[in-house]
Amino acid sequence: NAALYYASRLFQLPLAIFGVSLAQAALPTLSDLNAREDKEAFCQSLRFAFKNTIFTSAPAMVGLAVLAEPIVTILFKRNAFDAYSVQVTSSALLFYAFGLVSCSVIKVFVNAFYALHDTKTPVKTATICLLANLLLNFVFMWKLKIGGLALATSIAATINVVLLGWVLHKRVGIFNAKGIWISVFKSMFAAVIMALFAIFVCKPWIIICLNTSFGQSVWSLSVSIIASAIIYYLAALCLR
Repeated sequence: NAALYYASRLFQLPLAIFGVSLAQAALPTLSDLNAREDKEAFCQSLRFAFKNTIFTSAPAMVGLAVLAEPIVTILFKRNAFDAYSVQVTSSALLFYAFGLVSCSVIKVFVNAFYALHDTKTPVKTATICLLANLLLNFVFMWKLKIGGLALATSIAATINVVLLGWVLHKRVGIFNAKGIWISVFKSMFAAVIMALFAIFVCKPWIIICLNTSFGQSVWSLSVSIIASAIIYYLAALCLR
């Protein structure tokens, strides 16, 4: 479906920037530490990648979810891409966005398994989640249509990251460190503050600008993204 394709392309951009790039950067270090059999340093590096992946992907998740419709309207609404196309594509993007953090962390966890010379576990969890995704497609597609298919993908990704994290914790104790969940909570709380700013300040302004020129619409979206990022940074700074 074209709506899923366009929404997926938009979703893949922050995933590549934050999830894939951090995971690829962590892989050589993790592989080297595992070769040295330095378990503590391996865990520290993995925790660092885990926390920073969440810290960078959480605001991207919020931005895609809150501004899904304006983003799709500005980028695609013209010619045959009408209001209905905007509606279904932005719905798919909204539900894809919910899985951005999970998909980003999956990249880090999978590379951790590769560093441990374990390629079987990621395949096993991916198979389980593929089956879950198929089942969830039937559950959600009747109510949410195309958005339900995207939501099923996001939930399956969350199941996958939980399974991978559970196995990693059993193997190397990644979540034993004090404060790791506090760091995750702070990132998510800062993202909530950013979401409120984007909902009540940025989105109404962008919607007003959509009725003007294309240039003004792009300008309002760009400024809103930068302003939201600043709010997220300031919130994170206050939360230390």
